[in-house]
Amino acid sequence: MPEMNARTRERVRKLHASMGSSNEGEAKNARAKLTELLRKHGKTWNDLPELLQPGQAGSSTNRDPRDDEPVAPNADIHALDVIHHLLQQYVELQPHEYVAVSLWALHAYVYDQFMVTPRLALTSPVRGCGKTVLLDVLRCLVPRAHKTDSITPAAIYHLIDRDRSTLLVDEGDNLGLVFNSTLRAVLNSGHRKGGRTTRFVGGDARPFSTYAPMAIAAIGMLPLPIMHRSIVIHMKRAPPTRPLRHFEENDLEDLNISYTMNRRWARDAKLNHDPELPKVLRNRAADNWRPLIAIADTFGPAWAERARGRPQLRSRKATTTKTSG
Repeated sequence: MPEMNARTRERVRKLHASMGSSNEGEAKNARAKLTELLRKHGKTWNDLPELLQPGQAGSSTNRDPRDDEPVAPNADIHALDVIHHLLQQYVELQPHEYVAVSLWALHAYVYDQFMVTPRLALTSPVRGCGKTVLLDVLRCLVPRAHKTDSITPAAIYHLIDRDRSTLLVDEGDNLGLVFNSTLRAVLNSGHRKGGRTTRFVGGDARPFSTYAPMAIAAIGMLPLPIMHRSIVIHMKRAPPTRPLRHFEENDLEDLNISYTMNRRWARDAKLNHDPELPKVLRNRAADNWRPLIAIADTFGPAWAERARGRPQLRSRKATTTKTSG
């Protein structure tokens, strides 16, 4: 029988992912094709767990070629300072928001060391406030980035379970989150370690992990449960007197350098997983900020103070009050 090479394995994974489609006809068709493909290669449904395992040749469609570059020893310049500087070039944010987004980008490298991975909610009252540009920049800075303008619950849990992707979702206001309870449940469950969804695959109930970093951009507000699980960034249009750098795919050298520095930091970081938090942070807000403040502490007193700064906490308190009304 023909050997199942990397390309065939990838087809198996795509058909398996399509079986989770909400379209009954698409799911049924994918199941039939997968059954035939397994039979052709002398495999059965019992072989699926091995075939779906990450780390196999060609298993990930989200592999970053920059990961093959060597990670150099630590330099004097800090990864967090570089991210903070780059964000200021591309988007208009409040000072405390630059701090929050910089820390969130680094947390995507070490999120699995914490019980919570806060969502990053990018909201704006109108279009043209830089949400898409910010997601493009983050795509270059975070590990295993998958940026999309639309996504289904099945795609989310398959990407996370297989690739441990950092999901960057644009056009969140078009996802119908108010009415799509399945999608809301997947987004909410991935906030806390151990979050998962269960689906029937090949006649057996199979759990899929949903725990992974996620940024969601939307005009207006996102549903309250998602906002409470998020670091919320309220974006506005930059004034005409504030020139911003244009994002170009062929001009990413400094962003790629930053990515390498982030990998280096993640390799060597020694984190205090229970840092001292400001008293104003309680319950879920404290959960959201704990990993970010732990990261800030590794960069010295100045960053530790920035992360705990009063403007930052006032912003979070105001958001909570506004969305609770």
